[in-house]
Amino acid sequence: MLQQAIQDKANAAIAQHVGLWLSPEQAQAIQQQYGFATFTLVRQVYDFAVSQPADWSSATLEQHLSVVADTLKMAYPFLSEESIRRLVNCFAYAWK
Repeated sequence: MLQQAIQDKANAAIAQHVGLWLSPEQAQAIQQQYGFATFTLVRQVYDFAVSQPADWSSATLEQHLSVVADTLKMAYPFLSEESIRRLVNCFAYAWK
């Protein structure tokens, strides 16, 4: 039950605070508003998203975004569609 609450808070934190990247200010705001456990999960998911490999010679941006979204859904099935959308955008921005 506690894990479910943290996962729900992580989705809320991502939707409210994560833009194209996770800035130190956003990280601090998540910790203050949702607590350290939620921030730790958000950071883990964010790091996972932006560290996905990309071979730009064999796939387009749209193809990579689709793969990252599918990978996030498999690795973190609790993520909402909004969270996945935001994290996929973070991946794209990190590779820009």
